Amino acid sequence: MSIRFGTDGWRGEIGIDFILANVHQAIIAVGNFFFHKYRQGVLLLIGYDTRFQAQRFARYCAEQLSWLGHRVLLANKPITTPVLSHAIRHLQAAGGIMLTASHNPPQWLGIKIKNEYGSSAPASDTAWIETLIGKETKPFAKGCWQIKDFDEVYLQAIHNRVGAVFMNQPGQKVIVDCLYGSGQGYFPRLLANYGWQVKEIHAEINPAFGGLNPEPIAANLRDLQKAVLQQQTVGLALDGDGDRLGVVIESGEIITAQDIFLLLLYHLVENKQKCGKVIKTFSTTAKVDLLARLYNLELIVTPIGFKHIAPLLIQEEKVVIGGEESGGFGFPDFLPERDGIFSGLNLLELQLISRESLPNLLNQLKQKLGPWHYQRLDLVCSPEQLECWHHKLNTIPAKIGEKIKRQEKMDGIKVHFSSGAWLLFRFSGTEPVLRLYCEGENPAEVDYLLSAAQDWLND
Repeated sequence: MSIRFGTDGWRGEIGIDFILANVHQAIIAVGNFFFHKYRQGVLLLIGYDTRFQAQRFARYCAEQLSWLGHRVLLANKPITTPVLSHAIRHLQAAGGIMLTASHNPPQWLGIKIKNEYGSSAPASDTAWIETLIGKETKPFAKGCWQIKDFDEVYLQAIHNRVGAVFMNQPGQKVIVDCLYGSGQGYFPRLLANYGWQVKEIHAEINPAFGGLNPEPIAANLRDLQKAVLQQQTVGLALDGDGDRLGVVIESGEIITAQDIFLLLLYHLVENKQKCGKVIKTFSTTAKVDLLARLYNLELIVTPIGFKHIAPLLIQEEKVVIGGEESGGFGFPDFLPERDGIFSGLNLLELQLISRESLPNLLNQLKQKLGPWHYQRLDLVCSPEQLECWHHKLNTIPAKIGEKIKRQEKMDGIKVHFSSGAWLLFRFSGTEPVLRLYCEGENPAEVDYLLSAAQDWLND
């Protein structure tokens, strides 16, 4: 098998692609990369989630990296990816690896590589690692490895930022759907100390994920919706490695990642007096652009994928927040990486400070920004159809359902309509899929434009 580190690491099916022989090649290449980069053995951290064999593979990686000559600290339990990223920064490690397949189905496992900032390794680093796969090697120093608790410093760092607000309002309730991932246990440990009632669901180790995919989207959140309706309180959901967030409001409705982004930006500016820049990916709601203008914030737009946002959270000054359409949000004054737990706590803090429910706050935003509806549609196709669509998208017509006002190219082709609606065509980089992203004033307009786009593609 050819090992390739894509958008956020290397992933494969356990027992088919993700087998010990391939993991050995990958981790030896990673170890050699860090030696070549720093010209010596370095401190590396390893974390793992709740997936089948993740702990076993993590221990094997610790043994191999220490055999090469690195000093290795291995998490003492399943942890979230943001916990690992925070530990890398706190302990001033050279980097780390996370054994996870994030939101992929249960039969998958993977390796995420983190740099010294706790962010995903840039493409230049992963390309370097790929050149080292399969190369002969030998130990370059005497290394060692040991087990370490990474949770406590992470929990303390969060307490230092939001603890005072939560302590002043005890007796509140929240439901957290861990989706059987490594985010289980964190909200109770954080909020119980403040007198909060935290109910977790899907919070046990179950490598089959109870028949669910550990992704906080509607198809996987029905149990959380039921629990929220019973308890009449807000519900938060984390993906498999805790770096993405989903939210269910008291009515049982799931609010979108676009809504979450706008609420977080509103909170950071209105309640925390942040100013400067906001970063979003090309596929994210245009209402972020409008809210940024209202707040006199500079907007930076990146290609799709948080790997494009993370470096800017480090390099750019005075960044308020960076976010993507899939529910990943980064706060540079805390961590230059996505963090579902910290994002969820900021939403709860928004409710506490404003003394308003999330639906009321969303309605206030819609009064400021106008209504919006956002939808993504994935079109799976044959290789022949994919090639045909590539050719078709080279020449955009003057009208797709509505008259096109202008085109924009970055990571795909985005067409803007006079109504303010937009439609983005983007091919997946890893599978035969054409993704359509669309935003308009209401569901009817979005459905109409998506239908018109499919009719044009298949004409």
